[in-house]
Amino acid sequence: MKQTLLKTLIAAAVITISVSSCKKETGSPDSGLSLNHTTKAVVPGVVTSASFTSIWGNPYNAASYGTLSYDLIANVPGTPGEALFSGQVNNTLSAGVGYTLHYIYNPALTLSAITLSDVAPTANNYTTVASIGMNTSTGSVPNGWFNYASPSPVPVSGFFAILEDGTDTYVIQLTGFPNAASRAATTDQNGDGVINARDIEVKSDVNFSYKLL
Repeated sequence: MKQTLLKTLIAAAVITISVSSCKKETGSPDSGLSLNHTTKAVVPGVVTSASFTSIWGNPYNAASYGTLSYDLIANVPGTPGEALFSGQVNNTLSAGVGYTLHYIYNPALTLSAITLSDVAPTANNYTTVASIGMNTSTGSVPNGWFNYASPSPVPVSGFFAILEDGTDTYVIQLTGFPNAASRAATTDQNGDGVINARDIEVKSDVNFSYKLL
């Protein structure tokens, strides 16, 4: 499954590398709103749309993407971050300090309708995990929030990540990976000791919606 995701990233790179140099770079979202929870952009019970641009990294070396923190209270990338994104194009979710990560799966649920009873440990295939990334399950219940597809991964319908700290509970639904871009690298990116066609950098937007219960 890791290889299929890698193929998707490389396919996106091949499509975009010839034109990416002609496009104006899009900067990271404005962090002036708040990076220290001084501004609250999220209304409890209301679905909030969110997006960030991943760190540039080499798809053959997932660690090259580092970790991006996302402040769910202010709805901007920054610290303290309740949500942490790592892996290829920062597509893998883990919990920030003080939070635990779970997921639920029920194709009949919608983010707007989810309540605290839906995220109870006995409901909707509730599962506690360390991280959530690509779905690798071969059963009826997925274990990740996107499936491999070409040219772009597809979010799993009915799959919701849960971040909670005993006081606040956030429900997060992945919505897509648009605007993939790539560029040639001038240094060895994947640790094979040579500079070749594998030494490219790829990024993508990561879009998701979430709600504070």
